[in-house]
Amino acid sequence: MSRETLRKWMVQASLWRPRAQRVKTMHVWRERLASFGELVMQDSSRFRWLEERGPACQLIAVIDDATSRFYARFTEHDTTEENLRTFGE
Repeated sequence: MSRETLRKWMVQASLWRPRAQRVKTMHVWRERLASFGELVMQDSSRFRWLEERGPACQLIAVIDDATSRFYARFTEHDTTEENLRTFGE
């Protein structure tokens, strides 16, 4: 039995779908939250931001989902204390 014969039988039995008929997963965008502060996303990045002109530092960035307001600051270390201080500012 050839591969093609087996493939056709599987298609007829709904055990296999040709690539063109497969449902592609789509990313569904969610609605932004209504009020400032409901969802705040934070990330930090270690990088030589100042190149060789200064010490290596961390950039801690925060963005609000509702308003897209962005705040960032440089710190020496990425610690819980520094992250909480960034949220507080």
